[in-house]
Amino acid sequence: PRANVQASATYVDTRRKQRVALFHFSVPGAYHTLLWSHGNAMDIGEMGAAAPTPMTSSRSHFVPLPQHPHPPRPQVLFFVQLALEAGVNVVAYDYSGYGASSGSPSESDIYADVLAVYECVACDAPCPRLLVFA
Repeated sequence: PRANVQASATYVDTRRKQRVALFHFSVPGAYHTLLWSHGNAMDIGEMGAAAPTPMTSSRSHFVPLPQHPHPPRPQVLFFVQLALEAGVNVVAYDYSGYGASSGSPSESDIYADVLAVYECVACDAPCPRLLVFA
């Protein structure tokens, strides 16, 4: 039988004072976590993600996203399917100025966004192996 995917959403603060929306799709027993950086001129919402359940963390920079009033069914989400079929946890985020993230797009903010998300995942990922997709 297929494992269930637990989905959560939160914000992570960057060194450039932006708030980046972060989505975590967790597969029980997964050994790897895939850090997904989406393509240009799109956001996570365009890929089928929503803010299903706030994430909890002991790290002070986490601020829960409000719950989506009508979360999509998990079987239609790209990231849920990716997590299930690849057997990995998936962390995806919106760059500054995209989706639920604050600010406006800039090269400096993109670097700060990636670093903040990477540091968050490296400290809080429930598995020891991190894969990066950009």
